Amino acid sequence: MIFVESKTRKMKFKTTFVTFVSLILFNTLFGQDYQIKISIDSTQILIGDYLRAEVNITAPKQSPFLLSKLLPEEIAPIEIINISKFDTLVSENQYSLHQTITVTCFDSGSYYFPSLSIFTLDSILLAQSDSLYFSVSPVPVDTTAAIKDIKLPVKVRITFKELLPYILIAVGCVIIILLAIWLLLKYAKKKVKVELKVRVKPKEPAHIIALRNLDALRHKKLWQAGLVKEYYSELTDIIRIYLKDRWDIDAMEMTSNEIFEAVRQVKLDLEQENQLSYILTTADLVKFAKSKPLPDDHDKCFNETKSFIEKTATITTNSSN
Repeated sequence: MIFVESKTRKMKFKTTFVTFVSLILFNTLFGQDYQIKISIDSTQILIGDYLRAEVNITAPKQSPFLLSKLLPEEIAPIEIINISKFDTLVSENQYSLHQTITVTCFDSGSYYFPSLSIFTLDSILLAQSDSLYFSVSPVPVDTTAAIKDIKLPVKVRITFKELLPYILIAVGCVIIILLAIWLLLKYAKKKVKVELKVRVKPKEPAHIIALRNLDALRHKKLWQAGLVKEYYSELTDIIRIYLKDRWDIDAMEMTSNEIFEAVRQVKLDLEQENQLSYILTTADLVKFAKSKPLPDDHDKCFNETKSFIEKTATITTNSSN
């Protein structure tokens, strides 16, 4: 029993020794090919100043490895400002990596920039850098100097680039205002012209103007040229203007039914009312219902219009001018 325990102890000792020797040989044979070094640009900085650490790594070609990371919570109160990308330089048997890590600190005191390590993919340590000491000092204040007033804000000249958006907005507003004024003036001018055109009393009697316009329409021969709708539009305009000039009935702004109601205030006989009804109804059918009267209907409408004007030209009523 004693012999067996002694033999077991010898086996455990041999196994531990072999493992220890293997690790030494691994680091001796392969660790020399991996190197990581860190240097800092200063060992003393003021609060808020930047400290730059230059990381240089050397490793054999085609030999992947892992690099330890700087975790913000582990290096506080040191704060990481920037970590640059690796610059790689490849030689015949190895490649070199360079990286810049910029940090700062807002608490005065003594600190160590942490060491970084590189490992195999199996997490075996290959190389490790030294941790570097540096100190952070507060900004020196001259307590003997007089307290100075706070400086007023510095006046900075405004550039054209800064003014350009406001200039464009102002120009746009001016254009919109001018356009609105132009539209208002144009509409007002047009409205005044229409009102003047409607309200100005003709120098000639209404029936003379209407008969002359009828004669001009006859010479145009619109319906003979296939312009039936245009023919009836001009014919009804002549009769509407006549009603306006003769009895001040604003017929141009009325529908046919409204014209019939207005004409009832004038003492016309039944024949004249029927004539007016036939003219306006036939014209409405052509303009709105796309009716196609016969040529005889065109002549009849024309003759009825002429007859209505001639017969009503001599009627005197309380509404006449």
